[in-house]
Amino acid sequence: MVIKTKDVLIDVARSLFATKGFANTSMNDIANASNKGRRTLYTYFKSKEDVFYAVIQMETMTIRERLKLVTMEKKPPIDKLMNYVFVRLKEVREVVIRNGGLEAEFFQNQNLVERVRHRLDFAERNYLKQILEEGKADGSMVVGDTTLAALIIHSALKGMELPYVRGELAISLNANKKEIYDFLCNGFSIRKQ
Repeated sequence: MVIKTKDVLIDVARSLFATKGFANTSMNDIANASNKGRRTLYTYFKSKEDVFYAVIQMETMTIRERLKLVTMEKKPPIDKLMNYVFVRLKEVREVVIRNGGLEAEFFQNQNLVERVRHRLDFAERNYLKQILEEGKADGSMVVGDTTLAALIIHSALKGMELPYVRGELAISLNANKKEIYDFLCNGFSIRKQ
């Protein structure tokens, strides 16, 4: 397998951003660490921000591929949806942790992260819709508008990301998977008195 120069530059930059931080990494650092000249680096990227964008884009593609595999599992839709919820949160957290110094940038530069994630968001809503449609078709889920339901679940998951990455939800989430899943997908009922 031939590794493309651009992929090498992105991987080296990811590693440098993770260890030194975004602010403390220069284009020279990336060029030197990749054993490529500055001219080569500037052939692919106009600025350090462009490199950072490419790093986030590569990481979101990794998440996307992993979630695609979840949607293709040979499981009942309800189990697939539960697995999707927890795999997704775990994958996002691992990306942030794997990138060490990028954790601060992840929290500080949400606008850039959101711009990069638009493709992932679109794919995710489609994956969720596919799972919901499978459940609707086999009668295991009662869902009216699968597009709207997918958007709501996706939005809820995105809202859980920061507390999960920070560790606020991670322990209780893993210990209470069924309860959290039930609440996320079924809401709560008010008991009649």
